[in-house]
Amino acid sequence: MAKRHDEQLARILAALRAESSPLRKNGVALVVDFALARPLGDFIDREGLIGLVTDSLHLESVVRVVRERAQRAWARHVERSQEQGLPVGAALPEKVRARLREVIAATATPPGRWTQGAVDPVLVRKLVAPALQDVLLAFTRRLPVPDLGAGEPAWPGLGLVTVLGTRVREQIERRAGQVADAGRAVLDGLGIDLERQIEAVTREFSQTAERDFREALKRRVETPEGRALLAEIQGQTLDRLLATRFDELHEDVESLPWAELAELAAPTLDHLRTRPFVGRALREEIDAWLAADGNRSVGDLLGEMGLLAPVRGHSLARADSLARELFASDGFAKWLAELLRSGA
Repeated sequence: MAKRHDEQLARILAALRAESSPLRKNGVALVVDFALARPLGDFIDREGLIGLVTDSLHLESVVRVVRERAQRAWARHVERSQEQGLPVGAALPEKVRARLREVIAATATPPGRWTQGAVDPVLVRKLVAPALQDVLLAFTRRLPVPDLGAGEPAWPGLGLVTVLGTRVREQIERRAGQVADAGRAVLDGLGIDLERQIEAVTREFSQTAERDFREALKRRVETPEGRALLAEIQGQTLDRLLATRFDELHEDVESLPWAELAELAAPTLDHLRTRPFVGRALREEIDAWLAADGNRSVGDLLGEMGLLAPVRGHSLARADSLARELFASDGFAKWLAELLRSGA
């Protein structure tokens, strides 16, 4: 009896282990189709999953594994970006770029309620005013007006920008009047066109003012006082953000044109799938993952993160319930009968 049983078992195993096994293929299809037909809720143990997630949040090993892999992935991305030198627009087809411009132009600025009063304006003025003074003083030095650019007074306070502007206006008006009343003929005779020179200086200033201000502000931020002011501004911004309710932040997110942006997703993805850099990135990331973890088991990876026991427990609880339902199905009974006949 035992010998007959062993022979039957051997024939069943041979049928399942064969290079080509319709019986095995039917069994695999039965399990896959069963899993695909199940509602997602059947795979989730609500309380067990909540416990699994919350328990994993405090595990230092999880944070370490994610951080190490994320850093390496980011380094590879940076290297690819530097080699290819592609602009962000390369990820978007021309029609999407044109439509994106239209959407942005028609979209109102997010409410930004949480930013109101986030930073003391006095701090901003203290940080920016010296840089603005430097730019205005540089402008006055270029003007062909005697004595106007002479001297560089030390920074006396926040009111200097206003005083400086008044001084520039008064000096220009006074000197212009003097020239007009007493020396225009002399200047014309010498070939000096003061008005044209002022226009030229003003035009040059308008073209370089933004760059000059950025450079002046950069120098300002690099000073000890500038760094201290910037740190205080950043601290106030963080404090305001931490005190902001989530619903206030949601207002900014909800104000975005999500419907219009969603319409751009399909053509963008269709464009991306044909771009060589996308295929290269996918191959390199998959190869990097396989090189690092391809020979390790899922259990080994979970063990490294300290999650093997909770994940296994959660999986067994759900798998047992699903297996019971599978074994109770007519399809499984039919397949099992065929399996047993193959060993008869």
